[in-house]
Amino acid sequence: MTGLKIIADLVQLDAPQYILEDILNWFCAALRGNKNRIAHYMDDIKGEGTYLENKTRMYFFQILAEVVKRLRVCKWTPTIKYLLRNTLEWKFMGRDHQNLLELGLLKVLHTGDGSKDNLLRRCWGKNLQLGTKQHLDEQSTSRDVIEYFENLLVSIIARIVDPSSLEPEPSAKKKKNQLSLRKAKSVINEDVSETLLVQGFDIIFKELNRYVKIMNNLFRGIDWSTYVKSRTAEDASKSLNRDYLQDRLLDEE
Repeated sequence: MTGLKIIADLVQLDAPQYILEDILNWFCAALRGNKNRIAHYMDDIKGEGTYLENKTRMYFFQILAEVVKRLRVCKWTPTIKYLLRNTLEWKFMGRDHQNLLELGLLKVLHTGDGSKDNLLRRCWGKNLQLGTKQHLDEQSTSRDVIEYFENLLVSIIARIVDPSSLEPEPSAKKKKNQLSLRKAKSVINEDVSETLLVQGFDIIFKELNRYVKIMNNLFRGIDWSTYVKSRTAEDASKSLNRDYLQDRLLDEE
């Protein structure tokens, strides 16, 4: 816990990017046990008690808050990739949902700081310039941002219900031929969870609506009145053979 408090104080300093990355690398490696895995910050911590557990959670999310703060205004794609793939890649439990809500991470992933030229905002539905190095960088960053958003939303949904509450009761295991119904038990504050889900699905439906509008603007369909006028002009300029007559549309008569 003391180490987390020190790191939480250090990341708030106005230090160069390379120093910040060294601090965050040590922070991530320590909590993951120097292994390339997605871990929960409380893994391998036993017997802390409620008070120390709450303090550990507080310092951990203070660190993430500084990371999200930098991510929100980041103007360099390699830094965005580093923060998403390394510093923010954690396993979250149901009891972490309140902290995730306070971070506003889902909204940051979608719009960044809200400015028009924000790199995070430009990852969603932007026309990429094909055949350029910038296109490849933007395409890769866009994929990383959207993939992280999807994984985070799925992890939130997966932690709403206690898995053990879905297992059959002992009596039902013995009676294999009998069905047993059992109510799923929530492990979190339902209001917090619903708010997080609303944020996530609001972003999804906004992007779907945006996509439909883009497609409507790009393809407006066939203007049949213009088409008929064009065919009529062709009729007037040349004699029609029998095959052409058979190919006429009903509204061309």
